[in-house]
Amino acid sequence: MDIIDRIGETITQVGNAAGQKAKDVSEYAKLTSELHSLEKKQQDLFLELGKRFFEENMDSKDEAVEALKEIAADVDHLKEQIAGLKGGDSCPSCGAVVPKGSKFCNSCGAKLSIFEEEETTEEE
Repeated sequence: MDIIDRIGETITQVGNAAGQKAKDVSEYAKLTSELHSLEKKQQDLFLELGKRFFEENMDSKDEAVEALKEIAADVDHLKEQIAGLKGGDSCPSCGAVVPKGSKFCNSCGAKLSIFEEEETTEEE
């Protein structure tokens, strides 16, 4: 009976150790998921903060601000070229291609300034 008791104790110990490992793995997965979620929020906030800083300092002669303005102009130009190839216009808010003559962007819902300018000219 002594050997059976020892086997039983060993099985219990192994079961307890396996249960603890399962809890540890579960806790690790939970913490890792929470960490990634917080890092994503942090990254989004840094991006938003940088965007606000850029918008507030567009008149600055800072090298990084100047570089971003050049890149933004290049991005707008490329979006317009792509929209032209697709037979439409580029939305100034989100850059999506919208059919020519559209009043609103199909992607973000923004009112298109091209159409607004035409309406203003007609009213005058």
